[in-house]
Amino acid sequence: MYNLFVSANDEAWDGTPTVLDSARCLKSNEGTSAALVDEYGDFSAGSIAKLKQFPTIFACETSCKVDARLGRLLSIKQRGGEVRVEYEFHESYPPIPNEALDRQAWELGLSKVELWRTHWALKDEDLGKALVDEGFPEFISSSLPLVDIHEHQFDVSLSFPGENREYVEAVARRLVQSLGPNRVFYDNFFKAQLALPNLDTALQDLYRKRSRLIVAFLSEHY
Repeated sequence: MYNLFVSANDEAWDGTPTVLDSARCLKSNEGTSAALVDEYGDFSAGSIAKLKQFPTIFACETSCKVDARLGRLLSIKQRGGEVRVEYEFHESYPPIPNEALDRQAWELGLSKVELWRTHWALKDEDLGKALVDEGFPEFISSSLPLVDIHEHQFDVSLSFPGENREYVEAVARRLVQSLGPNRVFYDNFFKAQLALPNLDTALQDLYRKRSRLIVAFLSEHY
């Protein structure tokens, strides 16, 4: 089971709350089966609690040429004819091009026009398997939200100067594709948890005690 959001606004998923027309949310004429509409479409407290547990794809219409992201819903509120959602991305998971979703359309339960239409659908298909079949890393729904970096053991931790960020980020995403989510420490994957007054101490502790391998990107700026 997974949520699929598609928006015509190429800036819809910039981290701020997004508002959709309720007529396009969890409706049988908008990609959600009648059985799931009956079970979740009333936006009751119980339904909302369950919807927030499902992995979620946040996509833009194909014409926007913006990659989709994997994440989860944090808040769902309905008022009048609108539905407002708050969300977060699984930052360590690589972006997903719409072309990849198209290639897995059958496995994902997508109609031919779904990635060309703004809506929110709930699907009874196995999102994780479809993404793995397309070459993306495996994910476990329970891994959302992200692990606690103050306790988690990482397989690889990256140390680098800011001047090399673009290159290091490409390496970090490639490592995630090979190793899977939450096994690579790269600071931009854990921005919220790194907003600390004692960041230097926290990072020293992570590198020294909870990193199986440290990869340092040496340069004149290091």
